[in-house]
Amino acid sequence: MVFSSFFFLFGFLPLCFITYFCCPRSLKNTLLLLWSLFFYTWGTFSFLPIFLAGCVIDFLIAKQIVKSNNHKKIWLGLAVSLNLLVLIYFKYSNFFVHELNSLLVNFGLTAFEWQHVILPIGISFITFQRISYLVDVYRGTAKPATNFISYTLYIALFPQLIAGPIVRYHDVAEQIVNRTHSLDNIWSGISRFCFGLAKKVLIADALGNITANVDKLTPDTMNCGYAWLGVICYGLQLYYDFSGYSDMAIGLGRVFGFKLLENFNHPFISQTFTEFWRRWHISLSRVMRDYLYIPLGGNRVGKFHATVNLWIIFLISGLWHGANWTYIAFGAFHGFFMTIDKFGWSKISNKISEKKFGRIFNTLIFLFFLQLSWVLFKSPSIKAAWEYTNYMFNFKDFWNANVYQIPMTIIHGEGLIVLLISIIGVFLPLLSKYDEFIEKAKTKLSKYPIQFAFCLVSLFLCSIVLASTNFTPFIYFQF
Repeated sequence: MVFSSFFFLFGFLPLCFITYFCCPRSLKNTLLLLWSLFFYTWGTFSFLPIFLAGCVIDFLIAKQIVKSNNHKKIWLGLAVSLNLLVLIYFKYSNFFVHELNSLLVNFGLTAFEWQHVILPIGISFITFQRISYLVDVYRGTAKPATNFISYTLYIALFPQLIAGPIVRYHDVAEQIVNRTHSLDNIWSGISRFCFGLAKKVLIADALGNITANVDKLTPDTMNCGYAWLGVICYGLQLYYDFSGYSDMAIGLGRVFGFKLLENFNHPFISQTFTEFWRRWHISLSRVMRDYLYIPLGGNRVGKFHATVNLWIIFLISGLWHGANWTYIAFGAFHGFFMTIDKFGWSKISNKISEKKFGRIFNTLIFLFFLQLSWVLFKSPSIKAAWEYTNYMFNFKDFWNANVYQIPMTIIHGEGLIVLLISIIGVFLPLLSKYDEFIEKAKTKLSKYPIQFAFCLVSLFLCSIVLASTNFTPFIYFQF
């Protein structure tokens, strides 16, 4: 089930709201858990036993970690290993077997027979939350959940279940046990949800159509201009799609009394890759930092070892996104530029930003290289990524009139408008009075009639688009 579907918007969500706010406080967690499990199992009921079995095991082992004096690390290692084994089997076994079979065939040996494993939706996010819970309990930064329903609700809470933000238990433990509901939170949450829905349906999906049209071009019609258009639209689509989902998740969480952490902070105005990862998918960056980078030694082990740790983190981050060499290359690409930042570019960038138009210069340089990384992220193989990159830098056909005889099949009038709006949207924070403008806008939008009108208009426009287009899942569902 996805947020941008008629069944969710006009079936699941209204029934969930009505039953939740009508039931007594003592039953709210149980009811919300049941709705969350229904959301998760919609169309994939066969994964529910595995999901619940994992919850039972982690819940019980967390109790043992607290009780045990001498075997805490053993219990933690056991639980983390079990979670990683499940993740590796479902997400990476197809990749590993395919690579092994390719190697065997190259040596003239018989390939293994293998039945393709279906990937449970959201397994990467679920695994990270489970591991973070276990580690927090081990470290003593969080007490174990008081009961199984509270723990399972933390893992299964449907607003953030499928694609985050990745929630750490100590951030919401108190809210699970004791949270407040208010009309202000409900209306602001619904408004945030509608804002995210509009980003997904009205902007991200329209940009996705342009990207898909570019990808359909043949070698005879593809050229430098179209290649750049395709990758720019893909990067913008990815941002509006994923940040739109995060907005919807945060908004729904607020309706139910949960305060979920922000996941994006205007990443496209970054000046360096280091700054980008402080602004993009913030919850993933924090998990990687707190549960991998710092335990490996972080910056405390000298510049060389810190750089090695950085590369380990980004290679794992790339592999976390998907079982494909392109994702590993994506992680290596970002690791390389993070290394450059660490070895001097960040200081140079700071000096440049102090000069007139220096910040804009830094941002444009950063965005140029970011687009190259999106090629890796969107391509099915390294070969395809290389071929696409060649189109991007093949300038000889850029002004070839014959190539531009089919522009309306690539980007229609409304597509061009959406592209311009999306570009303006990501660069508005560069304006000096942007923060002041946002605060004034929030004050005006906090009034109930304005929020109600905004929600109605957003739902109306999104409903029209959804009724006239094919189903378009969120990009990050595949991770």
